[in-house]
Amino acid sequence: AVFCSVRACNCVSPFNSFLCWPSLWLTSFMALPCLKKACVEEPEIVVAGSEETKVAETNQEEMEDVEVEEEEEEEEEEEEDDDEDDDEGEEEDLRDWPLGKFQSALAALPESAMGAVILTTGAMNPVHKGHVELLEKAKEELERHGYTIVGLWVSPSHDGYVQPKCRHMHTVGLSADFRLEVARRSVLHETLVEVGTWEAKTHGHWPDFPIVAEALQRHIDSRHSKTTALKGPNGFTRVFYACGTDHAKKCGLYRGLKLKRDMGVVVVPRAGEFAHAANHRLNVYIAQPAHDEVAALSSTFVRQKLKERDFDAVAKAMSEDAARLLLHPTPEEHELFKVDFAKIHI
Repeated sequence: AVFCSVRACNCVSPFNSFLCWPSLWLTSFMALPCLKKACVEEPEIVVAGSEETKVAETNQEEMEDVEVEEEEEEEEEEEEDDDEDDDEGEEEDLRDWPLGKFQSALAALPESAMGAVILTTGAMNPVHKGHVELLEKAKEELERHGYTIVGLWVSPSHDGYVQPKCRHMHTVGLSADFRLEVARRSVLHETLVEVGTWEAKTHGHWPDFPIVAEALQRHIDSRHSKTTALKGPNGFTRVFYACGTDHAKKCGLYRGLKLKRDMGVVVVPRAGEFAHAANHRLNVYIAQPAHDEVAALSSTFVRQKLKERDFDAVAKAMSEDAARLLLHPTPEEHELFKVDFAKIHI
């Protein structure tokens, strides 16, 4: 290094060389300990083919064999864990999106039919008859246009979405488990309606409705990949998302939803509400407005009547089984959801 530095300095000019000499002496002085160490600690020389080499090579091979065996054992353990996870995942999937009613309807679906399913999401805090009627209205509209509906799902929202919203509104926020159970009781006697738990039970950040719709679609596609009557032009199960006019406007759903994945939208207005025109090219349909008392129901209405202790109004707004759970729980049910019953003073 010193030699190269001298050559570099001399190449510039004698004067520059004169200026560089102090720094070169300093560099040489600092390098002395390293040179001393290199001279004292001579590297060990191993001759190829010697006994030491053979022992070292043998030890190295043994170590490599042990590492390979450990890696194979780890891979086997990982495969076993994956199999267990797959089994657990399969069980979770069946609970996430119940398919019993869907399977029964699908069995009667002709191959030439244009099959589809419908999903709606929301806080459902708690669920009421209006949620089921929204699905029924969406079903009627699609059937008018030639579709055969073989599945309907309500999907109560994740606590990560519901609880902050309720705190902001200074209202009661029922837990996801309780909202799911009330929803299950609400659809016990419905022919096609099931309760999806995937959204409410997802770990981490709450999934928005397009992700929920895609999760349902993947679940069906994975089990009915060859059921052509369910498939749209892109090869996916036809999934329609049903919602009200406010949600459609806020989320831009009049422009469609994941058209390339064979999804669509059905907007269900209440009586007197304005809805944009349908756009069948984008799979956007507008259902006939609901005119009965059920159409005016809301979860806010149910919570208000619970607060006023107007239990008759609550019972009329819900299915008989759901109202029984909400208003007259058994001791076991009360213990299971005691925090939620405390919130509504039951």
